[in-house]
Amino acid sequence: MNVVFDTGVLVAAFTTRGTCATLFEITLNRHRLFLSPHLLKESIHAFQAIVHLPQKHIRDILRYVREVGSIVEPAPLARRTCAHRPDDRILALAGHVRADCLVTADLDLLSVKTYRSVRIVDPRRFWEINMLKQSGPVPDFRARAQKRKGGELSMATKCCGGAKKAVTKAKKTTKKKAAKKSR
Repeated sequence: MNVVFDTGVLVAAFTTRGTCATLFEITLNRHRLFLSPHLLKESIHAFQAIVHLPQKHIRDILRYVREVGSIVEPAPLARRTCAHRPDDRILALAGHVRADCLVTADLDLLSVKTYRSVRIVDPRRFWEINMLKQSGPVPDFRARAQKRKGGELSMATKCCGGAKKAVTKAKKTTKKKAAKKSR
């Protein structure tokens, strides 16, 4: 299955524990992940401006994502489909690679539902699609990654762990600064 994650889902995969991180692991194990230079640029902005990750973590994440994903430069859409221009770029990528699913939490994209033959689904629905295709219990991808690497954590797990620690530290620093200002 060809899969495209939008910026929000990709960033969440590396900065939160939960559905998006698990879906990223599932995608790497079962599907092909497609990205574009524009998507990577948006992700860098989100990691810097919204999440406040250190540059080292951003470089590690991007290096890893480039290794495991396929980078494609799609042609722009002939006509606008979404109100937000960057959403059209995500649709262009999904259409260009003939993705089976575009995974997003963006309400504008989700309202489109399908673009050409691309299903536009939220992370929960993508989870359901993957679990329907699998019989038996949900696999522990982190344990599997450790076995595969001889007990060592996979790069995705390392990147996630470092990024999550940095996010927690940034939140604490922001709270301390806010507390100082209010005094």
